[in-house]
Amino acid sequence: MDKRIRIPFNHEWFFKDNFSNKDLTEFIEGKYQLVELPHTNHQIPNSYFLASDYQKVCLYTKSLQIEKLTDDQTVMIHFDGVMSFCDVYVDQTLIGSHYGGYTAFSFDITEYVRDHKTHRLAVMVDSSERTDFPPYGFVVDYLTYGGIYREVTIEIKPKTCIHQPFLMTKSLSEETWKLDVLFQIQNQLDDQYDVQFKAICLDHQIEYQTNVFGLDDMHLLTIDSTPYLWSLEKPNLYQYQLQIYQNNQLIDEITGSFGFRSIRADEKGFYLNNKLIKLVGLNRHQSYPYVGYAMPQRVQEQDAYILKQELGVNIVRTAHYPPSKHFLNMCDRLGLMVFEELPGWQHIGNDEWKQHALNQLHEMIIQDRNHPSIVIWGVRINESKDDFSFYQATNELAKSLDPTRPTGGVRNFKNSELLEDIYTYNDFIHRGKNVALMRKKDVVRKNVPYMVTEHNGHMFPTKKYDDEPHRIEQALRHLRVLNEMYGTKDILGAIGWCMNDYHTHHDFGSGDLVCHHGVMDMFRIPKFASYAYVSQGSKTPILKVLSSLTIGEYPASNPTPIYVMTNCEYIEIYKSGNKIGRYFPNTKSFPHLPHPPIIVDDLIGDTIEQNERFSKKDAHRIKKILNAFRNFGFQMPLSYKLMMGFLMAKYKLDMEQATILFGTYLGDWGNPSATYEFKGFIDEKVVCSVTKTQEHNAKLCITVDHNELHIGDTFDATRVVVRCVDQYDNDLVYINEPIQVSVSGSIELIGPNVVPLIGGSIAFWVKTKNQVGSGIIEIQSNQFGLHSIHIEVK
Repeated sequence: MDKRIRIPFNHEWFFKDNFSNKDLTEFIEGKYQLVELPHTNHQIPNSYFLASDYQKVCLYTKSLQIEKLTDDQTVMIHFDGVMSFCDVYVDQTLIGSHYGGYTAFSFDITEYVRDHKTHRLAVMVDSSERTDFPPYGFVVDYLTYGGIYREVTIEIKPKTCIHQPFLMTKSLSEETWKLDVLFQIQNQLDDQYDVQFKAICLDHQIEYQTNVFGLDDMHLLTIDSTPYLWSLEKPNLYQYQLQIYQNNQLIDEITGSFGFRSIRADEKGFYLNNKLIKLVGLNRHQSYPYVGYAMPQRVQEQDAYILKQELGVNIVRTAHYPPSKHFLNMCDRLGLMVFEELPGWQHIGNDEWKQHALNQLHEMIIQDRNHPSIVIWGVRINESKDDFSFYQATNELAKSLDPTRPTGGVRNFKNSELLEDIYTYNDFIHRGKNVALMRKKDVVRKNVPYMVTEHNGHMFPTKKYDDEPHRIEQALRHLRVLNEMYGTKDILGAIGWCMNDYHTHHDFGSGDLVCHHGVMDMFRIPKFASYAYVSQGSKTPILKVLSSLTIGEYPASNPTPIYVMTNCEYIEIYKSGNKIGRYFPNTKSFPHLPHPPIIVDDLIGDTIEQNERFSKKDAHRIKKILNAFRNFGFQMPLSYKLMMGFLMAKYKLDMEQATILFGTYLGDWGNPSATYEFKGFIDEKVVCSVTKTQEHNAKLCITVDHNELHIGDTFDATRVVVRCVDQYDNDLVYINEPIQVSVSGSIELIGPNVVPLIGGSIAFWVKTKNQVGSGIIEIQSNQFGLHSIHIEVK
């Protein structure tokens, strides 16, 4: 018989978007909306909204009945996250309050439900931006939304039980590791307990038995083993079971996962399992369109998958707060390292505020310290001023709760007090034409570990529908920073700002109340800048041509240079079937990148020599003249003008014939639309290709992240991406066709049912109803007709 009974408590809550004390004494069902958790207290438009709409006091309520409770059982109610202050009541009795929306908390409700009767649980949620706890007190560059936006669980457990186990691993030699299992026995008697510990990963099993005495505050098991390691390539996880017995009777057991891995950071670099690793990552905001933070497990996991498997980064910073447990669990499984940070943004408040910050830091570390993916604790308020006593307290607290991980504290000014293990700094010096990163010695004088935790972002906001040169420049700025980071030995790594666009207050972002700082938009659809990371980190062949080859998109109709993001060894370009040339990564401009971009500044190649009557030498001269004219117009250098005059005289060309040459080989005027094919090669074999054309057969390409959803602890959800593409799957960025979405069956739509394509694409999420079966999604537009997708709900 299980000693712990876990009851998901997320279905069929009643929600009222305003609260009065009278609501605690009477319940009139007609005044409430039936909802499921996770839930946002107000769905906002994707742009141009009022932040005050969600900053209100609401009420959530649900009936509660516990049956067959024995005298030696305890009933706990556990909240994964409530934004941002709440009072929790059973019937009209206040059982507890919690400050802060990003950490989990629990209350003991045993004495209120022991009579087996039906009771009413009520949660008053204050989502206003109060000044007495983080991240509030001044301006905040992101929205915090509102509601019970993470899951709730009822747990029935033994009164005498295992409490807060912590599994610490340490390398003793290349093969031998030590595992320390630290735990408390809550409500313990003055007795002896037998302890059994088991852990298994693949075919490796660890077993250990001992006994402990109830008088001890903490208990420590130390086990030597030769384990499978958790790494970026092979994130091996051990599933453990910790049991306590008394008089041969099982009293309690607890299960979980952990990983064997070591972390070390010094002035030379960052080491995982004694292997030097350059940290390449992105910051992540956990917000989504319409519902803010309120997304379930699958959607949280998908962000981790996108970061590791699609973008190819090896670390994510959870700016500026702890994320969902589901996100961290997926980071554990994928091998994605995490820099987890306490809540806050620039502001430090009074003593009461600081105490709440310390409480939230305590809760963050206790709830998340068994995740092997977490490699750094962020123990400063992001970009805040120095405060010696406060940050001495945060560092001491972190080290007391977890001595195994280094601490960092993100600042945006030089030569700050360093109380943490790593000097973490937001370096926004790059403006396009200047240096990409500051030198470490110009930021911090001490010889300490140094890491860049933000770059780019607000320095060059980019919308998915901006003109092509703008979108390309955002990608190049990220590449320049990565190139400098790879080439600088005393920088541990760089984490870009940021993964995805996000909502913000009127003080920040664009006029639409969106910070367009992401390498993806808010729907997790890639911008060009995302390929700066994909091309460096992807394990599969990548070939992304950052150009539509449309001359009217560029000043003076000059589409070159063309930037190709790739991890191929070289590419070949063909124009209408004729080979133009072979091009290699530009190691001169980007000498330190693992995979420099290929920069194509010549789309003529040998075609003049192949198709015209000129000699090989003169064909090359004419190509140089045409390229110079494209770059400089009639202001091209005199040497080119003289060369042009010489060749016109030599071959008896008039201006009309010269103009035809320009139109044929640069402008393609009057010719059938050219088709360009880019072929990527590895080991002399074509591994990928991209085709570009100017005659577009536009169509919709619709993909869904998951075709099968499951009703579990709460509702399930998945994303549907709609892209307008040509016949070669190239995005058609400048179409804004509205689409109408309708759903039926066992699913429902999140957000509005009519949306425009933004930058040629859009996404939306659908979620399960509380019923199994199948769901149908229909996408309709005037231009593209009707498309259907089936979703199975189990």
